[in-house]
Parts: sequence; structure tokens; C-alpha cells
Amino acid sequence: MDIDSTKEQLSDIQKEGFEKMRNLKEKSFKFRSLFPDDIETTFFSVVRKFCMFIASISIIVVVIFLLSSLSDFMSSADEDISDPDVSYNEYKDELQNRYDNSYVTKDSATSSSSTEQKERKLIADSERLEFEKEFDKDYKEIEKHLNEYAKIVGDDPVSNYNIRKWLLDKATEEDNLDSLNELNDFVEDLRDDADKLKKLDSADQRRPKWIKSLEWFFDERNKQLQNEHERIQQEHYEAMTDKAEALTQLIVAGSAFITFMFFVIILVLMRIESNTRMQTKS
Repeated sequence: MDIDSTKEQLSDIQKEGFEKMRNLKEKSFKFRSLFPDDIETTFFSVVRKFCMFIASISIIVVVIFLLSSLSDFMSSADEDISDPDVSYNEYKDELQNRYDNSYVTKDSATSSSSTEQKERKLIADSERLEFEKEFDKDYKEIEKHLNEYAKIVGDDPVSNYNIRKWLLDKATEEDNLDSLNELNDFVEDLRDDADKLKKLDSADQRRPKWIKSLEWFFDERNKQLQNEHERIQQEHYEAMTDKAEALTQLIVAGSAFITFMFFVIILVLMRIESNTRMQTKS
């Protein structure tokens, strides 16, 4: 008798449980009916598009910063020194400006055997002799032009000055004859202008003495060379700065790539979840 009553109680409890589950399902269906049927699909669609947008922006940032950092990292200074361009016309223009403005420029080892030393001295003397032979070829032309100019305008002859040693020292210091070649062109233009300058008064600033012309030539040439050295130093500094900026850009590119991968993973997980739901419904 007791067993039968217990079975009836269990049966009543089971029926009551089923009834409560049915009521709960009905209430949940009513609650879901308050929202659109495709809200879940819409939500995942929006999230997917947002992730694709962020991932696209991230990969674009990666490419841009990688290219920019690569360009900055490969930048270097141009160490080629441009040849000074010192012309007689530039000098003549400056003289004209001085005249027009009435401006007056203010004056401004290791020990070795005696045999090795002799060999080195012979080699050095031989090289210097060859250098001076080449130097004299250009110097004769310069001396010729200067004497012709001096004769026309009534200036001192070149023999009154020891300019050969002065020019040789400058050429030796530079270890080339580039300055002499440029000077030859300069004094040739000066000589060609001598007939016009002869008509000016001897005290006129536009009628220079040839020795002053040589001084101006080398001052201007040294100024241009100094500017080239300063340019190279500046480009070295800029190249170092660019390399430092390249490292920062690489960090930004790396961060953007990580962001890209993060949102790509989200997209993959969403795709897996979508496929799983479709298989469950089917």
C-alpha cells in the first residue's frame, strides 16, 4: 500500500515538472516574439562587417608603415661633394654690387730603417715631381692670362708676386689640380674683360687688381666647399633621425598587424559558430 502511494506521488511530481517546463517554454517563446526573428543574424552580420573593416584598416596601416620605415631605414647622406662653381661673371657681379653700394670689404711615426725611409722619400719626391710637372702646365696658362690682363689694365706683373708657391701649396693641400683648372677658366674670363675694365678709373672697385681677384676666387671656393661639408653633416644627422623614426614606425606596424590578426581570428570564430548553428538546425 505504501509503495503504491509513493509511485502516485512520484508520478504527480513528474507531471508537475513537465507542466512547469511547458509553461517556461511558452513564456520564452512569448519573450522572443517581442524581437525581430533575424536579430541574431543581424547582430553577427554587423559584428562581422565591423571586424572586416578594422582588419582592412590594420593591414593598410601595416603596409604603409612598413614601406615608410623601410624608406627611412635605407636613407643615407649623399657624401659626394659637388665641385665648386666659381665663375668670373659672379666675381664681376660682386664687384659691381660693391661699386653700386659703395661697400668696402674688410681685410679679413713609426721608426723604420734608414733604407726604408730613403725609399719612401724617393717615392714621395718622385710623386711630388710628377705633380709639379702637371701643376706647371696649368700654372703657365694662368700666368699668361694674368700678365695679359695686367698689361692691358696697367696692373703689376705676375713676377712681382710669388704666386706659384702660393698656388702650389693650395693644390698640394687639396692633393689635386681641380682648383687650378677652375682658376684657369676664371682668369681667362678676367683677361677677356680687360679691355672693358681698362676704361674705368683705376680706383674704381669694378676694376680689380688681379691679385685681389685670386684671393676672392679661393675665398669663394672655400666657402662653397665648407657649405658642402655642412650639407653632408646635416644629411648624416637627418639619416640617423630617419632610422630612429623607422623603428617607431615598425612598432606601429607591428601593433597594427597584431590588431589585424585579432579581428581575423574573431571572423574565423564567427564563421565556425555560424556553420555550427546551421548544422544544428538541419
